[in-house]
Amino acid sequence: MREGKLTPPAAGFSLTETAVALLIVAVVVGATGFAAVTSARQGLDVAADVIAADIRHVQEMNRYCDGRVYVIQFDRWNDRYLVQEGLRVLRTVSLPSGADLVWTNFAYDQLGFDTRGVPVPHGGTLALCDRGGRYLYVVVASVTGRVRVAPVPPSGGYE
Repeated sequence: MREGKLTPPAAGFSLTETAVALLIVAVVVGATGFAAVTSARQGLDVAADVIAADIRHVQEMNRYCDGRVYVIQFDRWNDRYLVQEGLRVLRTVSLPSGADLVWTNFAYDQLGFDTRGVPVPHGGTLALCDRGGRYLYVVVASVTGRVRVAPVPPSGGYE
């Protein structure tokens, strides 16, 4: 029989275990970053589509208004807009987090329509931006009142 001390196994992780752990961490961090970028992009797309739909709705309400006047008042400082009948607020819509209402070129940040659905006094554009610096523009044509979402603004801000 041999007498002697047994040496304890080495403490720590093997190179393979460490590499697998780092690979898992890298995949999780990459997926999280991708999800955040995708979420911000979708938030901007949804915000632009909702604003365009609300503009069209106000346009239609003015076409069948029975003497009432409906407008949208854009609040750039609080990233929201108000749908109003005269001075009475019917609805307040806040943009999703990550979508900023950067600017509008509507007079007094307010958009209204006449009974034919034509913007008064003229059409214009509003700009939305996400945290990644991506812009979308909601454009209201001056003559026809057509509402669309575009990745670039019209030249001069008007159509």
